[in-house]
Amino acid sequence: MKNAQARTTCLKDYRPPKIFLNETTDLEFNLYEDHAKVVARLQFKLNGSADPAEQDTLVLHGRDLVLEKLLLEGNELNPDNYLLSDEKLTIPKISELLQKNPQCVFSLGKPY
Repeated sequence: MKNAQARTTCLKDYRPPKIFLNETTDLEFNLYEDHAKVVARLQFKLNGSADPAEQDTLVLHGRDLVLEKLLLEGNELNPDNYLLSDEKLTIPKISELLQKNPQCVFSLGKPY
């Protein structure tokens, strides 16, 4: 998919996520001469009107990224618990985890 054409999504075509709503996004930028390191801390909650049986997977899109750590509630997830490709991070069965604690925090990179 690296050679795929970029696709424009217009605001009028945007639909909020069915299951997961992004509450906050905190970004920390560390700039170096030859690269940049970005730590993203994302907080999600379940959409109260969503049917959890409808979707059970969280997908985060991105390109040219290196995943150093993936934390859930401060605990590092084992690579067996997620799928990582060139353009996305997929966490299957995530709604079960969010139902147990609606304030779960996902950190991509190192914790603060």
